[in-house]
Amino acid sequence: MKDPQSVRTLITRMEEASPVPVTIKCRLGVDDNDTYPELVRFVKETSEGLSLNHFIIHARKAFLKGLSPAQNRDVPPLKYDWVFRLAEDFPHLHFSLNGGVKDLEEA
Repeated sequence: MKDPQSVRTLITRMEEASPVPVTIKCRLGVDDNDTYPELVRFVKETSEGLSLNHFIIHARKAFLKGLSPAQNRDVPPLKYDWVFRLAEDFPHLHFSLNGGVKDLEEA
């Protein structure tokens, strides 16, 4: 997420090499790169002009230093509203919510 152009290059290469649809699974942000405008920029830069149309969003940011992988699944707050905003801001793309949903009723 810190380098959307590198992600875009990888997505482009995967789309060229495979007939299978490519998706992106990411978090809302990483370390101090965690604002909604930065997330919007990431989505734009990794999808515009490509056939990619599906993002799976883990609805919390990631701390690369200071938290264990287990803590990264629980400590940063969930921001489901950001995923809903992405769906509104990018109606031509599909967004799946990931993270924190514990059962069907909660979903």
